[in-house]
Amino acid sequence: GLADALFAESTIGTIAVGNVVPLTLSAETPTSTSTLVNNTITLTEGYYLVSFYATGSSPDYELSLLVNGTPEFSLETDGITLETLSKTVILNVTEGTTLSLTNTGTSPLALENAGISVVKLA
Repeated sequence: GLADALFAESTIGTIAVGNVVPLTLSAETPTSTSTLVNNTITLTEGYYLVSFYATGSSPDYELSLLVNGTPEFSLETDGITLETLSKTVILNVTEGTTLSLTNTGTSPLALENAGISVVKLA
């Protein structure tokens, strides 16, 4: 149930086009079955509530949640002002599904912070 969760975050930095956001494990439940290795979260089979956010600026701000290496959900805005964007989704995944945050825009992203939380629902 809800005793299976993980939260990872990133700090300030510039994320080049196509690069993965560096993530550090911030918190996890003692019984978490999710893992964070090399900026990628790996999940076990099940349903997950996944929330991710970013505060940054770029002429082409587009930060995507990659599921198994494919952009599935994006945070996007036009303009170069500092903005905080977030999204929450429910995913039904198979064993070994991976999640990562990647700059899928066309210009570098000046990142203030970013984070992702995963909570296994069932």
